[in-house]
Amino acid sequence: SGPYKTVVIRGEFESSFREYNEITAALNQNGYATLQLKNTHESEIIRRSGGSGNKTMADVYFEEVLDQFAVIDEMRYIPEIDMDNIYLWGQDLGGIISLYTGIERQDEIKGMIIAQPYLNDYQSLAFSKDPELFVRLYDLLPDCKVPTVIMEPENGLLSASRKAAASMPDGELILFEGMLTKFDHAAENNIGELTLAALKNWNR
Repeated sequence: SGPYKTVVIRGEFESSFREYNEITAALNQNGYATLQLKNTHESEIIRRSGGSGNKTMADVYFEEVLDQFAVIDEMRYIPEIDMDNIYLWGQDLGGIISLYTGIERQDEIKGMIIAQPYLNDYQSLAFSKDPELFVRLYDLLPDCKVPTVIMEPENGLLSASRKAAASMPDGELILFEGMLTKFDHAAENNIGELTLAALKNWNR
């Protein structure tokens, strides 16, 4: 049947689909379709950064964003997907990609859930062909009207995420116990519950 409200999931750097089994199961059991996307340019990020960081990787990151645009465009041809209820869920690299996607496609995204985005590392990105050309995430967030929940571990570095959530018209920072990794199933269950709570709040 359907169409179903759909959550597009973009994982962390070098993640596997299995890492999000519990989150996707919780969403599916509550009537949401899920679509998981793989980051496709990770090897290029590693090669060009030399393992020393990725602040000059804006062009590669935006290739990932364009990939996500293409997926959203193709989703409208899947009758089981409710295009009026599309949500983005992303962790780490996937969270940054989801944020940029939501900023650019605001009219098509109903809400974003961003887990452990490591915003301290991604506040400003330069383009490799012209390092003087920057994209600054915080300059874009105040114009993003998409309801957004940023989730961080209680013992994490919170200043960047606090700033990001506060700068957004409908942003919220939520803290959780543990660390979202493939080894911390309790944290994944907690994130799943928080994700469902956010979705239900947006669908009142």
